[in-house]
Amino acid sequence: MGKKSIIEYNKTFEHVTDIIGKAVAVLPAVTSYVRSSGGGGGGGGGSTTGVITGAGLEPIKRLISLWESCGGDISKYNSPTCYNATNPTTTFPAKFGVDVETLTINQINNKTTGATGKYQFMPATTMKSVAIKVGLNPNVDKLTKANQEKMGDWLITHRAGDYIKGINSGNQQDLENAVLGLAQEWSALPTCRYRNNPNKPPSTLPVSNSVVTGFGNATYWGGTSTNPSNSPIQISEVVKALVKTRKNITGNDSFFIPPYAVLP
Repeated sequence: MGKKSIIEYNKTFEHVTDIIGKAVAVLPAVTSYVRSSGGGGGGGGGSTTGVITGAGLEPIKRLISLWESCGGDISKYNSPTCYNATNPTTTFPAKFGVDVETLTINQINNKTTGATGKYQFMPATTMKSVAIKVGLNPNVDKLTKANQEKMGDWLITHRAGDYIKGINSGNQQDLENAVLGLAQEWSALPTCRYRNNPNKPPSTLPVSNSVVTGFGNATYWGGTSTNPSNSPIQISEVVKALVKTRKNITGNDSFFIPPYAVLP
């Protein structure tokens, strides 16, 4: 190879290397995220590495708490009308005469089998396992507001982290996976692809909810094909919250955004 050819080759190599370097520099910092395995109830393996935190999660957290726990109003956390807004007599304070925040996580697990807290942690399947994953000691640590937020962050990352952190391109299937993941964790949210838990009888029908149109409010966990359990919101509300949250966290738009969810 002549001297001129070597110089031209080196320049070409440097140019390509520079392009690759710039491309890598603008990618979201997602390499530390570890996807957790496991299904319903938020259990399964995994790591706290890469858990999404901060104000960027607010669109999703606000949506979940609005329909799961009285809007997530911290001033109401221990009121008789919060944890189970549809049946105040079954709330934790009403049943046990004590605020949730005064008890350790294990004490709560020993007292109730009902969903508890801002993110409605299930004592039998979620509360203790998620607490451990975020570094809490269930024998010592209490279900304080701060600890509930840590645990809520883990659950959201576990269920929709690939989409929110921009690990995937954000195409229609990626969006559907995120919607489905959240619906598997929180029964107040509508799902897509399946109306019910696949473990339910085969008579259950495919869900008609669509991330494309935004219409549909069938849930994942409840009801049957003849008596479905419906969410109080349309699937469009979940999609809009996911799109906004992904933009907050990554600074980039999804590959696929339905017209109704386009950000201003």
